[in-house]
Amino acid sequence: MNETELKQEILATRVGGFGSSDAKMIAEIGRTGEVSDSAKYRIAQMLGIEPVPTYTNWYMENGKMREQQFFEYMADNLDIGCKINSNPYIEYTDPDFPFKIFSHIDIEIDDDVAIEWFEVKTTKNSLLETMENYKEQLAWHYMILAEKAELEGKTFSLYLTKYKEDYANHSEEFDCDKLTRIRTTKITCPEIDTIYDYFMNGFKIIAEILPTFAENYKKRGYC
Repeated sequence: MNETELKQEILATRVGGFGSSDAKMIAEIGRTGEVSDSAKYRIAQMLGIEPVPTYTNWYMENGKMREQQFFEYMADNLDIGCKINSNPYIEYTDPDFPFKIFSHIDIEIDDDVAIEWFEVKTTKNSLLETMENYKEQLAWHYMILAEKAELEGKTFSLYLTKYKEDYANHSEEFDCDKLTRIRTTKITCPEIDTIYDYFMNGFKIIAEILPTFAENYKKRGYC
């Protein structure tokens, strides 16, 4: 799948479901019990009431470039017997909610016994700062990966991989020495279980408002 096809698939899946980019929003709904105006707008997109816009900027495109470079670096150093996938679409199948819950993890490596997922971020922040900034997204990936691994009878690892970008002296050349990573676990990210509970409560709240959502929602406005 080329980059254009991938972008189209990701946009398409945002209608009918929620992905990891929605993790912070879902957790906030579950934590507060309230659905903000911006969350209502996203729900309207999920239902196909509002369009899903395309948006990009230099930083996003640079991050995609680093992700692709890291993918190629990993592919070149892959152990025999392992498979590597870029942005695979994985659904969470356990909860009984009227919408899809899915992930497009950046990189997946698996073999007969183990699955490894890599969420790639390009930033000048420290690894721990980056983990804190994206803890909801990492918890989302952890939730889906843990279920996938259990269904396949495999062990699993989720890694946050950071590429330290020097924006003041930017170079498109890839430098593997600028890579650092940390395994996302309930020790390194102790809020995983709490955020998971927020997700489940958020899903429940959204499911409860869906039957009357369309009739109460004002297109390009809010209830």
